[in-house]
Amino acid sequence: MEETAPSYSQQLSLFAYDESSPEPIARPRKRLIDVLGGGQDGPRKNSCSPFFSDGDPEGLEDGAVSLNQETSLNEATILSLQRSTTGGRGPRITYARERSYRMNDATSLEDMLNIPMDTPLTPHEPARKKIEEHIQPMEVEEEKPRTQIKNIHELRAAGEYNRFVDDVEDLFLDIEGGATIGQKRNGYFELANRLKDKTFNHKFRTNCFDERVLTKLDTQTDPIITFSLSYLTLLFLDLDSTPRTMIHLLTHSITTMLLRMLSSNKDILSIARDRSLNMSKLSQATLGDFRGHILHFLPETKARTLSPQILALKTIDNLIRAFRSRGGEEEVLPKSILRGLIEILAPFAEKKEFPKSLKLNGIALLELPISILEAYASGGYGSLETKISSEEMAVLSKLLVAVTDWQITTDVDLKPVKLLLLRVLINITNQHPTTCDAITDASLIVCLTTIIKEQFQLLSGKLEEQQRLFSVDYLILTLGLMMNLADFSEKARAVAEDAVAAAAAAKSESPNSDSFTIDILLQLFLSHHSRTIDAASIEESHTNVAFGYLTILLGTLCQDDHIRYHMRAKLPNGGIKLLLGAVEEFIRHHRRVDREIMGG
Repeated sequence: MEETAPSYSQQLSLFAYDESSPEPIARPRKRLIDVLGGGQDGPRKNSCSPFFSDGDPEGLEDGAVSLNQETSLNEATILSLQRSTTGGRGPRITYARERSYRMNDATSLEDMLNIPMDTPLTPHEPARKKIEEHIQPMEVEEEKPRTQIKNIHELRAAGEYNRFVDDVEDLFLDIEGGATIGQKRNGYFELANRLKDKTFNHKFRTNCFDERVLTKLDTQTDPIITFSLSYLTLLFLDLDSTPRTMIHLLTHSITTMLLRMLSSNKDILSIARDRSLNMSKLSQATLGDFRGHILHFLPETKARTLSPQILALKTIDNLIRAFRSRGGEEEVLPKSILRGLIEILAPFAEKKEFPKSLKLNGIALLELPISILEAYASGGYGSLETKISSEEMAVLSKLLVAVTDWQITTDVDLKPVKLLLLRVLINITNQHPTTCDAITDASLIVCLTTIIKEQFQLLSGKLEEQQRLFSVDYLILTLGLMMNLADFSEKARAVAEDAVAAAAAAKSESPNSDSFTIDILLQLFLSHHSRTIDAASIEESHTNVAFGYLTILLGTLCQDDHIRYHMRAKLPNGGIKLLLGAVEEFIRHHRRVDREIMGG
């Protein structure tokens, strides 16, 4: 029987799945790459089916028709997925292409997960561009100013500051502008009263309102207003630890205002009663309270009379000391003020006894001018010797003699005044022969010799700690001034060998050949030389320092031949080897101390 060819249905049954067959018949699989982004040219021909391979093209052609017909639905599904992914245009998006659009900016995972994907990505619009479109509006929103609600503490602070500024502006309405002279005086009194409050004072200075008060000082002429401004200057200088206030005062000509006040030595209440000022009883009472507050603010003055002169002196003293303490080397005080200080001191230099005015009102009127001159000339910064005349410099030396004589008859403590005077004289005589000749006279040499002798005698006994420290300072300063005079003034060296001066220094009634001034110094040297060798306590070491300066003084006096011959006759073995040995020992000790202090 002749075999017939299998029908079309029989051929299709070959590809049917038979559960009884040992191996299932494989159907073409949907590849993930085809679903995500397959090409538009139809299904791939190199299928992974086990019935077709790249090496059997004939078998592929025989089954192509039946496969295409059976899988037409699958192809339509794949194409629809392709179009929905790619938009139906452009080349196929592959993993490699997607990797080429990797973002370079560091974006957090949280931001990437929150990116909306409403519009499908296309090959011409990479993922980075789409992400930036969503990130940019977020950055813009962060840059927009946000109106934040202030908390209750900030609102209260702002309200307090506004109230403070309003109060200050009300005060300045009375001080500045077109206010009458009476309103300005009362405005300054009110400001001084408000500044008693520490909180108000701190806010006032923090906001630099003090600079607004202390302006145009050179134009102020009313004695009550200048008195008030001088107090405010003292207050601001005392509270301000920075040079801001000091510099502001110097640049606004405060010295012009203070110079006017130096000539007014009456009490401020007496000045207020002058009819030319036209002050009411109420204003005078307010001024009296203001005066009492200033006396409480300046207890060291101990003055019953508070005059513009005293207040100006205190202001100048604080100003120049603040300037020097911060390294200022300029000559900030004009010549007129320096001469005004000498004019205040000149009457005291002629007094043989302690003045009654100083007994009643304290020694502030004497101490403050000397303190200003000492601060001005300290460290050699201020050339005081070039600003005042020789006669005016001689006032200072005469005053030292007078103050030393006053101490004998009064119980008032004049130690600070004597130390200040010695410092001033040391500063103006150092390296200045003309000044040394101008102030040297027999009375000064006698005074200095008396001080040296008395202080060596005190140090030889038992003293309290404070008294001993003062005696050492007083003695060393006196020896320092004597050394300057002996070094730069031939006139001073001649007085040291004057028998009359020596008799006065020794308190003897008639001079003799053994009472020269140089003899008194030599006796002190010989009596303390053996003690310095055996010094074993701190008190004795203090005396040794003073003894060292005494040996330098005697060595300086040896510049003149007749004085050197005079010493040889008084020293043991008829020579000055003993003196030279003491000088060399003091110099070695001084250098050793300097090395220890400097760390070398």
